[in-house]
Amino acid sequence: FRLSASRRRCGHFARRDSPFPSPSPRAARPSALGMGAMWSVAAHHGVSLASSVSSVRLAHIPLLVVSGSTGLIGTCYVLAATAGHARVLLPMISDCFRRAPESYLAGWGMAGFACVGLLLSVLAMGGYLQRFQAVSAAEVRLRVCSAWLGLLACAGFGEASLVTERDDNFMHCAGALVGFFAYYLYAIVLTAALYRCREAGAASRTSLGCKAACISLGMLAVLAFCCLVANGALDRKVGGEDGDRAVAFCEWVSVLSMALFNLTFRLEFGNDLRLSDVWPATAKNIWAWSAKDACAEPLLAAEPAQA
Repeated sequence: FRLSASRRRCGHFARRDSPFPSPSPRAARPSALGMGAMWSVAAHHGVSLASSVSSVRLAHIPLLVVSGSTGLIGTCYVLAATAGHARVLLPMISDCFRRAPESYLAGWGMAGFACVGLLLSVLAMGGYLQRFQAVSAAEVRLRVCSAWLGLLACAGFGEASLVTERDDNFMHCAGALVGFFAYYLYAIVLTAALYRCREAGAASRTSLGCKAACISLGMLAVLAFCCLVANGALDRKVGGEDGDRAVAFCEWVSVLSMALFNLTFRLEFGNDLRLSDVWPATAKNIWAWSAKDACAEPLLAAEPAQA
């Protein structure tokens, strides 16, 4: 049989019909054309992914965040109560995250929902407000302040989720308190901003009333929680665990009030509003944010209207 020149150079004397391919020095060298094709395919899939993400309805974001976070908390509670790691009747929420196997779910899962989920809701509502022109400098300040308070709440809850009581009790409690107070301040400022834009159709009376009820219930629960903790309610042993049931009740009420407040965003978003309507860049120019023709309106602030 006849050997090719490349096989003689490589010292490979296999038959031409051998199932083992002959090593070629050029086979390991990707050509510039091949690399360009790979980048073009990756860019095409990236634009397709961005297009599909931008077509997501805004009303699905708060529903996904609330169902995911409450479902995760409920799953951890069932696992902890079944395994005897937490009392069945009104345990502290943090007691449902301490031991395995529920700690595996709560560690990065709650941090993900606290940071990414709440962040998506904050940015989505900021983009929704951006669709309505601010008529005064006070409205601009309300929008910017609500955005920063929302980001602070995300950071506080994320820190409280990653640092458990067993790691550092002070840091865990500090992160939780910062998250609760920052979120309810965010809710108050956001509701005020929506109230200022109510005549332009930003919010209905039903939505504002539901938001006010959630804020009132949640703030009362947080203030009662702080008063009980100041009186030493966390040091009492109930069912072999730290924390009075009244403290746990306040904690559960404050968390559920936050979830209900997030669900009220669906009243503003409706069924027709999509992510591309409020995002600072559409799927078409998502890879060209630096281009002058791809710049969009600022997401978290708006210029006051000229008199």
